[in-house]
Amino acid sequence: MYHKQREYIQKSILDTSIQLFRKNGYEATTVEEIAKTVGIAKGTLYNFYNSKRDILMHWSYQMFQGMDFQQAFSPDRTIQQNMNTMIDLLEGYMVSEEKLFIQFLHEFMSNYEASIADNQFEFKKIMTGIIENSMDYEIFNKSIKTLKIDMLNDALFMGVIHWFDQGKSVEGLNQYLKNILNICLFGMLNKGRLKYEDRRRSR
Repeated sequence: MYHKQREYIQKSILDTSIQLFRKNGYEATTVEEIAKTVGIAKGTLYNFYNSKRDILMHWSYQMFQGMDFQQAFSPDRTIQQNMNTMIDLLEGYMVSEEKLFIQFLHEFMSNYEASIADNQFEFKKIMTGIIENSMDYEIFNKSIKTLKIDMLNDALFMGVIHWFDQGKSVEGLNQYLKNILNICLFGMLNKGRLKYEDRRRSR
């Protein structure tokens, strides 16, 4: 009973916070207002979340967890095709919650070390799964796979940051990220493809 009650209160805090963020804006919403709307003391809210940043990060994590990234784990498609599917899935979230997504990016970058320490979003883990389950994984240089995945992750993430830093909306971001991906994979895969063909000819 106690655990169910805690789950109910936490869900009420999360749902109410997101409603207020959407209605009044993230910056204008205070912890006091959230607690009052839920009908609890501010101290009680702090038993569940340390700040409204934690609430936003928790909500973003739930959104991320709800995405069916298995759609991008297809052995019948190339790395680029599967990565494009991942970008399409992320776009669905960004379009549906553009303002909150931009705020999430701001909070993520403003406290980058804490965000990385949370290790909740696991983009690199998703990318690793995509690459290892793609039809052209054989030509991906496995000896430096981790480095390549780090490069892809950083390139795409910084692409998103750069896009919104220019004050642009989500429209057009999908193709922009796919162009970045295309440039990165061109260099990563072409060299591997040549080595793979050489190995096949030497057999």
